[in-house]
Amino acid sequence: MFDFATDKSEWTIRPKDKYKDKTSLIGQRKSLSPIDIRKINKLYKCPGFDTTTTTTTTTTTTTGAAEPDFMIPHRGCYYPLEGESRSGQARFTANQVDATLCTYINVAFAPIQDNKMSLSRQLRATLETLKLLRNDNDKLKLFLSIGGTANSATLGVIARDIRKRFAFAHAAAITLRNNGLDGLDVVYKQKSALEAAAFTAFIEVHEG
Repeated sequence: MFDFATDKSEWTIRPKDKYKDKTSLIGQRKSLSPIDIRKINKLYKCPGFDTTTTTTTTTTTTTGAAEPDFMIPHRGCYYPLEGESRSGQARFTANQVDATLCTYINVAFAPIQDNKMSLSRQLRATLETLKLLRNDNDKLKLFLSIGGTANSATLGVIARDIRKRFAFAHAAAITLRNNGLDGLDVVYKQKSALEAAAFTAFIEVHEG
């Protein structure tokens, strides 16, 4: 592979020895490889696969008491709104999403203002377009992402205050229900054990 190479006679990405013939396909988007499928099944402890333990700073909570009816294996996709603002071939919009590719989509990120999520006109339009994918995939789940680099500090302020935690959770549940979404995806970049405890309390409020 000669991607990003200034000298096209030298490979920048080279397959392992058993795949080193130049007909090897690298980085294709047509489907998951058998190894990818095995790793995903193992990650989510699907029947017939060895189990493993993982940790993540991203937690998904649902809007109701029942767990969502996920397809197995999961194929989670992240949809960053910033992709809609790019130009040329780098631009990607909700109309280009393959309904059969993902079992759930995290739409990132919803800004936080006045202790609640703020849905811009662009974000609402994107959510409406993505919801249409359910016509072709009725098991598709849509989650709204909050936090990330821009809003983790704001989330930290909310997480450390019990009144703000409950107020945010109440407002979030209403926003999710009113927009036909399946849950909340929280990306909280914590820096200390104290913040980890606050994050746990924040998630527990939403799960309740």
